[in-house]
Amino acid sequence: SISGNAGILLSSEENIDKYKRKQLYADIYDDSLWLINLVENLLAITKIEDGKMKLKIEKGELQKKVALASSAISQKVSMPILTKMVIVAENDEISLHGTDLSMGVVASVDGEVLEGGRIAVESKVFTDVVKKMPEGTLTVKTDEDGNVVVSNGKVRLKLSCADAENYPYMEFHDMETVALVKECELKNALKSVLFSLATDASDKKMTGAHLVIQDKDLTLTCLDGHRIAIFKLTIEQ
Repeated sequence: SISGNAGILLSSEENIDKYKRKQLYADIYDDSLWLINLVENLLAITKIEDGKMKLKIEKGELQKKVALASSAISQKVSMPILTKMVIVAENDEISLHGTDLSMGVVASVDGEVLEGGRIAVESKVFTDVVKKMPEGTLTVKTDEDGNVVVSNGKVRLKLSCADAENYPYMEFHDMETVALVKECELKNALKSVLFSLATDASDKKMTGAHLVIQDKDLTLTCLDGHRIAIFKLTIEQ
């Protein structure tokens, strides 16, 4: 706990070796982030941007796209807003946004926009709520108290939400080349090169995979300064 670790440091800091002190400081830091997230989730039921939202989406479609967006969300972050998923309903289109600042996912959702808006919900809680709902068409809307209500006529679950105004959306630029790659082939390509990826390097370029699309070939390359892995596969354009 924060108080327990702080008490140890206050009373016996001079008798604790530097490695133990560093671990205590790290524990205090992690516990404080957890506490910040907890307080925000309990108290921060704030205004809803752009007014009320009301959507109709099939449970299977929503569950699949929630899983996609949440894959980019971590619960161990320094910014509480990063534990949230943003639901955007604009111009008759629905999308779910998730990011940890190093990676971002935008998942387009097939559904009906009855009232547009933009809200942020706790990713883990929203994922659990959608999973618990019965199959069929779900209504996702905000109520007058600033909550999100997910219902299907028989079951009604409510969770708090927050304003998405300060959410750090990642920019996605239009690419000049559009390629179609089978999921299994891309996974196999990544598995074939990621073993050579640097995990702790001063040169951040070595911590990522280099991807090149030329003609009908997609080439992935990873290196860590000692070894290099290259994988090439044929694609459709």
